[in-house]
Amino acid sequence: MKFIFKVFFLLSFFLSSGCLHSQKKEVNLEEELKTRDLSFSLTLPAVDNDNNSFLWTTIYYVIIDDEFISNICIEKGETLLPELVKLLDKKDCSWQANLMLYSITKENGIFLEPYSPNNRKLWEREKKDEDVKFWKSKLKQERDVSPQEPDDQ
Repeated sequence: MKFIFKVFFLLSFFLSSGCLHSQKKEVNLEEELKTRDLSFSLTLPAVDNDNNSFLWTTIYYVIIDDEFISNICIEKGETLLPELVKLLDKKDCSWQANLMLYSITKENGIFLEPYSPNNRKLWEREKKDEDVKFWKSKLKQERDVSPQEPDDQ
């Protein structure tokens, strides 16, 4: 009888722990960003060719030096854009949201180079307002361009 009880106990333990590990914990992005002092680096220059012209553009992509946040950027990608743009207005996570926006959208990060790897205070004084306007405008453009779902009739 003890043997059956031990087998049952072990089986229930493994099943329950497997279920717990397979459930993804929902992340409160604002709370996560408040607790992280993110830094970043830029990739080596990449060349982007606009297929409609002979223009070649040198692009520097933003790499966030935090594995957890980088994984969120990769996993959730552009679905995070509206939330991140809202977080730009929050003093304690605007820097982090800005870096994530650059990383997700693959915008040219060369303009962040003076603030690398983590010169948040200088960015807040010199460039924050410009970046906030840029991201809000970009999000509005994407909303205006995205196809609208047909109304139910």
